[in-house]
Amino acid sequence: PHIGHIWSATGQELATVTFTNEGESGWQQQALATPLTIQAGTTYIVSVNINSNPPPPPPPPPPPPPPPP
Repeated sequence: PHIGHIWSATGQELATVTFTNEGESGWQQQALATPLTIQAGTTYIVSVNINSNPPPPPPPPPPPPPPPP
């Protein structure tokens, strides 16, 4: 699952949420359990942990054949 965080500009975690009932792809959203009051003109940082590893890269192509004799 994805885990979302909202931080203050100074690095204090203000809220966290674990996403549930996610689709296979595309936009995902999840409401906070407790609403967070934010102030106009204040900087907030939003981050998400995807808790998964990317797929491995494809194997390299085979070497070219040797030149003809």
